[in-house]
Amino acid sequence: MGKRMIDPAPFAHPDLSWLKRKLRNELAAIARGDFTSRWIDYRRIYLTNFMVMVEAVNYQVRQHLLVSHDEKRIKLTDKQRKLLFKEAGTRSYERFKVIWKTYAQHFDKKDLVKVWFGDDRIVDLKDTIEKRNLTVHPKTYPDLRLTDEDLAKVQRANKWFQQMTLYALSGEYYRETREDE
Repeated sequence: MGKRMIDPAPFAHPDLSWLKRKLRNELAAIARGDFTSRWIDYRRIYLTNFMVMVEAVNYQVRQHLLVSHDEKRIKLTDKQRKLLFKEAGTRSYERFKVIWKTYAQHFDKKDLVKVWFGDDRIVDLKDTIEKRNLTVHPKTYPDLRLTDEDLAKVQRANKWFQQMTLYALSGEYYRETREDE
């Protein structure tokens, strides 16, 4: 069987008007302080801001691990160091797990992985990361939109992340009773 050829014609001059119009109008509305504009997609903004927070916290914890190793307060294995240094090309969810599992191991939080990563709500975080990737790298117009179900997942992931990081970083076991329990 021969190689499948892709017709380059559709890619010669892609029509990006759907993308530019939506995002340009949204940015213009935000810049002028028009938060009632029909162009503003608050769900996507909520998702994006949540993921900025997750990545910022993860970066700080990652840096804390590396500095603690350099200052000889903890001893990272070669494998852990390689994984923590591996930024580009590492999927966000995989990087998230590596950072927090390494933190748990070295800062006496071994139950963090069992309690929080065994929680079924971590699936919401994984789905949220995938949805963020889709909205940041849209292939079609619907990729820019979040449904009510998508937003509910992001909100559950946010609650889970807030509780998990409070427990991990403060040392206090804090876990609200889930509404469905």
